[in-house]
Amino acid sequence: MTALRLRAAVAADLPWIVALEHRPDMLAFIGGSDLDEHRRFLADPDFSQVIAEDAGAPVGYALTEGYVSMPGALLLRRIAVTGAARGTGSDFLRRLIDAAFATGIARYKLRVFEDNHRARRLYARFGFVDDPDGAPQHHSRRDGVDCQSFALVLYQTDWRL
Repeated sequence: MTALRLRAAVAADLPWIVALEHRPDMLAFIGGSDLDEHRRFLADPDFSQVIAEDAGAPVGYALTEGYVSMPGALLLRRIAVTGAARGTGSDFLRRLIDAAFATGIARYKLRVFEDNHRARRLYARFGFVDDPDGAPQHHSRRDGVDCQSFALVLYQTDWRL
């Protein structure tokens, strides 16, 4: 894998994003939106959609919220990569966190499903801890499973990678 390049998503990326979110292997791990909702995200200054590219091809997508509504914090709503266990997700997340903390925020937040063990291990390795402000939430996921998600937070003072 070459070095990832991150860039802001544009309207032409939206069909690729929707296709990634709706892959069968993503159903259990991330929410999915249709094209209209992604268009709204592009137009809303509270959201940022980021594409990770490797050798000019998209390999990842992230949706972050809170640029207007969450002073001092950002919420990573979704992160997805085209292949697992290749280091792309780790590299992408590291770059997202670096960029977020460069804006001056103190907290980088996310939610993770209780049975997404790979992601939970990654987040723990990066220093995320249980968010004292976020209670577990019950979900009926797109794959038909009922489960809980947990709120995690990474404090800027604890960012070490």
